[in-house]
Amino acid sequence: MGIPDISTEALQVFTANEAFYWELVPWRIENGHIDCLGKTGHDYTEAESEIFAIFLYVGREIPEQGLK
Repeated sequence: MGIPDISTEALQVFTANEAFYWELVPWRIENGHIDCLGKTGHDYTEAESEIFAIFLYVGREIPEQGLK
């Protein structure tokens, strides 16, 4: 799986500082869920909780290839 097409709407959800802090790049918003690219093998449990508390988005699985 290659890197998916990233929607402008998804990129505008996080500030650059938030994306850096959480080490996530949002790429799609669909039905109240936000899909993000992240590092393979990284535990995003805390980031997912913070994102839900701030934005009320529910995170979903990070694509397997992740970010390097």
